[in-house]
Amino acid sequence: MVEDTLSVATLYQAYLASLDIDIEIVSTGQQAITSIRSQVPNLILLDLKLPDMTGMDVLKKVRTLAPEVPVIFMTAHGSIDVAVEAMREGAYDFLIKPCEADRLRVTISKAIHQTHSSNKQQLFGESNTYQGFIGSSPSMHKVYRTIDSAASSKASIFITGESGTGKEVCAEVFTR
Repeated sequence: MVEDTLSVATLYQAYLASLDIDIEIVSTGQQAITSIRSQVPNLILLDLKLPDMTGMDVLKKVRTLAPEVPVIFMTAHGSIDVAVEAMREGAYDFLIKPCEADRLRVTISKAIHQTHSSNKQQLFGESNTYQGFIGSSPSMHKVYRTIDSAASSKASIFITGESGTGKEVCAEVFTR
């Protein structure tokens, strides 16, 4: 967890106690990057505003160091534009503080489960498909993460793109 306010980090750590996961708390972007270099985590909870850099800067670095790790933003300074940018950069989800305990637990559990399932598929070569899409490149995995994140949202979704790019297949994911 990358959170510069100790009381908030402690609160979220208490929320997650029932998940039986090890949580390392760091308070700066540089500490997060150093920690990732020494041991790649299963998931990163990331504050948008940090004392030494932005959460977006950390996310971009995480995508080069450990592209498979889901990153969940948690911030009190969110906007639609920032959330969209975060998702485009590969964030798994974007939560607004204060975050309810159940919402945080469900989001983290889902992210870990999906990442574990995806890694298992890659390891055993089970399938190169996702919800009707075909492809397993890093770019397509980024698209799949974006779709998963948007599908769990209550917001209206507007899908655009060139003819033949899979807009209809994407829309079917949201209607299931």
